[in-house]
Amino acid sequence: VHHSDVLSIDDAVYYGCQVAEALQHASHRGIVHRDIKPSNVLIDTDREVKLVDMGLARIDKMEMSQEDLTASGVTLGTFDYISPEQAKDPRAADLRSDIYSLGCTVYFMLTGQPPYPGGTMLQKLLSHGNAPPPDARHIRPSVSPELAAVIQRMLAKNPDDRYQNAADLITDLRVIAYRDGLSRSQGVVAAPTNQENPVVLWLAQNAPWLAATSLLLLVAAWLQLSSSASQDDFRLTAPSTARIATAVPDLNGGANQTLGNPPETGLFQAQSPIDGTTNESAASTQSDSTSIGLETDTATAALGSMGRASDPPSLPNLPQPDEYLSTNNTPAINNPAVRAFENDSPTNGSAPAVPTTSTTMDSVISQNMTGETQSEEGALPPFAATTPRIVRLVDTSQIIDAQGNIAERGDDGAALTTRLSEALNLARTFEIDRVELAVSQIDSEPIVIDRDGMSIVSTVGGTTIVFRSPEDDSQVQSQMIALGSNRVDFDDIHFVWDVEPARAQGGSLIELHSNRLLRLTDCSITIGNAIGVPSVYAFAVTKRIDFDALGDDEFTNSRSLPLVAIQMYNVIVRGQMSLIKMDFDAALQLQWENGLLAVSRRMIETTGATVKPSITSSPIELSLTRLTSHTPLGLLQMNLNPQTPFPAVINRDVTSCVFVVDEGASHIEVTGLETFDEASEFFKTRGEANAYDVDRVMLSLVDQGGNREQVTMRDLTARRPSWFDERSTRWTIWWKSDLHDDAESGLSESTSLTVVPPDQRTPIDYRQDGAVYSGFDEKSLPQLPFETDNTQLDSPGESGIRSGNR
Repeated sequence: VHHSDVLSIDDAVYYGCQVAEALQHASHRGIVHRDIKPSNVLIDTDREVKLVDMGLARIDKMEMSQEDLTASGVTLGTFDYISPEQAKDPRAADLRSDIYSLGCTVYFMLTGQPPYPGGTMLQKLLSHGNAPPPDARHIRPSVSPELAAVIQRMLAKNPDDRYQNAADLITDLRVIAYRDGLSRSQGVVAAPTNQENPVVLWLAQNAPWLAATSLLLLVAAWLQLSSSASQDDFRLTAPSTARIATAVPDLNGGANQTLGNPPETGLFQAQSPIDGTTNESAASTQSDSTSIGLETDTATAALGSMGRASDPPSLPNLPQPDEYLSTNNTPAINNPAVRAFENDSPTNGSAPAVPTTSTTMDSVISQNMTGETQSEEGALPPFAATTPRIVRLVDTSQIIDAQGNIAERGDDGAALTTRLSEALNLARTFEIDRVELAVSQIDSEPIVIDRDGMSIVSTVGGTTIVFRSPEDDSQVQSQMIALGSNRVDFDDIHFVWDVEPARAQGGSLIELHSNRLLRLTDCSITIGNAIGVPSVYAFAVTKRIDFDALGDDEFTNSRSLPLVAIQMYNVIVRGQMSLIKMDFDAALQLQWENGLLAVSRRMIETTGATVKPSITSSPIELSLTRLTSHTPLGLLQMNLNPQTPFPAVINRDVTSCVFVVDEGASHIEVTGLETFDEASEFFKTRGEANAYDVDRVMLSLVDQGGNREQVTMRDLTARRPSWFDERSTRWTIWWKSDLHDDAESGLSESTSLTVVPPDQRTPIDYRQDGAVYSGFDEKSLPQLPFETDNTQLDSPGESGIRSGNR
């Protein structure tokens, strides 16, 4: 894969079947490989697979090969392909753990990368344990949905949800081979494995308890026979002509009658089932009772009318509730409860007594979700009295019928609404964690998400949310989405915000506090700010601490850095703004896999730290993979001040990224330093296959007196400092559109990067030439709303904005 390219789908399925067969073969012999990864799968000259490193796996499944250690300096081989249970306890690994690792390996065959490629070793382990299994189609659309589903089942977090044996996995892969026309994989035939007869094996394993159980059963049988023989000696035989007098109440008000016991004719008389057929066995019993001389009288007939002794009593004048009747006072037999009531009705043909109220099934009043009441036609749906499990935002036409009636629930019981703020209120009321957006576009006022663990998902292939700032707060900063300290997932959502010219104080699209895990998948953010309103951000971390007002104990406790975690997968961010603003020092973790950042300012603007960080601390961790970043003013700026005088540690891990800044700008800039002596200790960057402009500044340091020290890209090409550990770096970026060559630097630049406003740029503006290039995978990026036409954002509700999606 590294030397050529990703495998064909046919080859990937074929090799997956062969490795699965090897795992099944080993499992039958009590061997768990425990180190399945691409480097342990060899392909010989005949294009057949050999699974190696079995002996090492049997000794210690956590053992790493020397190749992995020397290649990366860390044990990435295992942490990229390890199962969750194996990471927690190596002794818990079994065949299902190998199947998980094989799923990671097949994913690598198809996409060229492991399922969770970015981040540190700890982040990889956390992703294997918590992150949802990735969909290979996001990186390689030609993968069929069936094959993607098989891989996701292999990557299930719970071992019980995976394939329990390799034979079932091979069967499913063969089915896919026939469905998708994979000629090579169709010839896969699982080799038979030599194993003992399962019956013999089971008997051998369970012989001790089988012997004990058999002995116990024999003793129990002997005791039962002995007991039966003893009882026969004392058995009493009842006289055949015995009569016992019994008093039976007369249900019609008469005197008690004496009848023979047992009253066979009454208690066992033939009953007529609901379907009208005759109970033959009961009739036979009645005939037999007559032949032995038992008499039938009026009392026994009265007793017989009560039915069997096990039947409930039938009371003739019990009124029926109105809701069980239709408009003509006949039983509503479609209701199961009514049918049960009807079966117990009197059989004398008299009509049941019913109240004279006018309430009927057509006017049943049900309590709706918000506490109001409304009339509903017909019987209540089965979920009408249950709590909804999801909230769904729909178009108005989907919940209002021709008569103007409003539906509060969907066919599946989902709570329905047409407003985003109301959807969040319903989620809070019913403690629901999932909101589905079933419309392509929403106009929304600012919202507050105050429920932890929320998921907001589009179910129509992408939903655009256009935010409007309130008109009465132009002198304060606006936050379109206030998350506070709540975890939230957004999936397939496109956020659009056009900052009004009167918004003098700026604002942010999403406001965070601390202890966050904000995840965006297949999303985009577009912020229009044509007049350049200052202080506009996509994410604002706002929790300023007044250190002067804190006591000594409070100041000490405040030194623990709050966590702010943001994960983005296949995300585009564009606009006249900076991506992240932090007004206090926080442990920021930004993980971004495959994306485009096209803004007018920077990626991160932050303050320093309140206390001097240790060399091992990493309050700012950037894990970036396949990101094209265009930040004209630089990637990160850190401004130190008297309250935050220490530079925070910046730990950057970047792979296959493109970083573009304007001439004269610095990728990393720190201002307000007291001294330059220890400045280089706070910044470390590592990675490979990244691209830069060679005539730019990587690191710029400014002290309190205004003195400046810089490290340029050309300095890095001549002598690499200890904090720069990036390999296979490219110093030229060849843009594909509107190219012109710079003879001196050898660079190619796209005029669209400076002519087109940031909020109107698309991945097309950042395409590159050549066979080898870094940056985003365009096929996996989401479809942008409005493309470059954002002029209609100022006209909410008009037909033009609805047709703007392209």
